[in-house]
Amino acid sequence: MPMEMQPVLKIQDLRKNFYGLRALDGVDMELREKELLGLMGPNGSGKSTLLNCMTGVLSTTGGRVYHRSRDITGWKSSSIYKLGIARTFQLVQLFPEMTVLDNMVGAIQESRGTMFGRLFRFSEEWEKAKAQEILEFLKIDHVKNNLAKNLSYGQQKLVDLGMVLMADPSVVLLDEPLAGVNPTLGREIIGHILELVKVKCCTVLIIEHNAKIMLDICDRIVVLNEGRKIAEGHPDAIKQNPEVLKAYFGA
Repeated sequence: MPMEMQPVLKIQDLRKNFYGLRALDGVDMELREKELLGLMGPNGSGKSTLLNCMTGVLSTTGGRVYHRSRDITGWKSSSIYKLGIARTFQLVQLFPEMTVLDNMVGAIQESRGTMFGRLFRFSEEWEKAKAQEILEFLKIDHVKNNLAKNLSYGQQKLVDLGMVLMADPSVVLLDEPLAGVNPTLGREIIGHILELVKVKCCTVLIIEHNAKIMLDICDRIVVLNEGRKIAEGHPDAIKQNPEVLKAYFGA
């Protein structure tokens, strides 16, 4: 990525303790404009905890979080969402008894109010049209009238991503979007993620356990281990980093 690009999100000396256990230990990280940044690390290395601290789901023990030049440390997740920073979670966040279309419409309604908006508001035509456009982009518009519970897990993951896109975010944070998804649908999801960056000009951070996929698609990679950043750089450099090899393979 060009060196002149300024970070969209900047993490400085981020620390998080859980009852004396240090889950994050002074992590520094930048997410740059219109890049696909991979966040890697063994299980328990602090990846999801970092996302939760960045997005206000968890409070931090120490350190700062910046959106461009604004300090957003300690902001509520709803306020961070309104800055154009949206995310998925490891487990899909759907209402199983609602249709795909209603889940999509509910996502944009919640962004302007509360969870009750997803349950009790009548949808407007522009909301339905926007949902239709995103479902077509994700190539799942044919299931828009299906109940969410009747979809395959991979399709649920796509709907979950679609709900994030309803708010037109400039920054998308993806926590294991391929987990539990079959390889064919996984390749489709990867294609959509690449389109988000290259076509829709979003800035994307992805957590994914499949190291090969991460090394193939990401512009840069940050690697955590035991709550510390142990490596950062281009995928080619990460492949040969001795700290990374030791963390993953004990080499």
